[in-house]
Amino acid sequence: MRNKVSALMLVVLFVGSVLLAACQPSTPASAPTTATPVPIATLQPTPGGEIIVYTAYQEDSPPRYFEENGQAKGLCVDIIEALNQQLHDKHIRIESTGWYPIARLLLMLESNELQILVGFGSTPERQEKLFIGQTPVFTQRMLFAKLATDPFEYTGIESVQGKTIGTLGGSQPSALAHAMPGVTIEDVRNIEMNLKKLELGRIDLVFYNQLGLTWEIKRAGLTDKIVLTKNTYKEDPNYVLFSKNISPQVMTEIENALSTLDNNGTLKKLLALYVSE
Repeated sequence: MRNKVSALMLVVLFVGSVLLAACQPSTPASAPTTATPVPIATLQPTPGGEIIVYTAYQEDSPPRYFEENGQAKGLCVDIIEALNQQLHDKHIRIESTGWYPIARLLLMLESNELQILVGFGSTPERQEKLFIGQTPVFTQRMLFAKLATDPFEYTGIESVQGKTIGTLGGSQPSALAHAMPGVTIEDVRNIEMNLKKLELGRIDLVFYNQLGLTWEIKRAGLTDKIVLTKNTYKEDPNYVLFSKNISPQVMTEIENALSTLDNNGTLKKLLALYVSE
């Protein structure tokens, strides 16, 4: 009998504890950090309501991006700073997370770890995976570097057949070079390596953009040994690339800021700091 009473008491205590828990008031939801909603997708506003748009800098790509005395420098860094001035009143700020190779940058953009990249070409693959800005930030002339003693001049795709051409691995010029018939392509991590190989006669040509080639040839002290072809293989507009997860409103504000910088001549002035017309 005593065992039956003990078991009954245990049942009563258990049911009572369940009923008591059910009667407890639910914990209220935490209040939002900002009173005014911000139209964003995966971007998070700061406590003051400012939206941080993350970008990053491309390694080994001067004068678009380079480091000097511990500070980020270059044409694209200047464009980002000009954009931030235009976007200040919209409470949007572009902020870099560091330096990465181009292949890593594109993967980070695809995964929305970054929201924009400034100063990159448009390719079919990028058009499929990313949003391409409408306003070019500058236009690159794709051409070849050669030894000053080499009579070669680019006159069409047939003129490069049988040549060994150095390019920057993962770059848009590399993709173009790999599509050239009858050539051997050597991809390397930076253009300086290819210029050294060209100087030593290990490759015939280096294929890249005028902006980068001019800068690297001067920096390496090779202006008397390496020159650029007069004829251009292709003119390639460079754009802002956007993650497909970026807020449409934020993307529109950045596009509007770019259009302003284009119309008021700022983009052209910044380009002139790094390459002669």
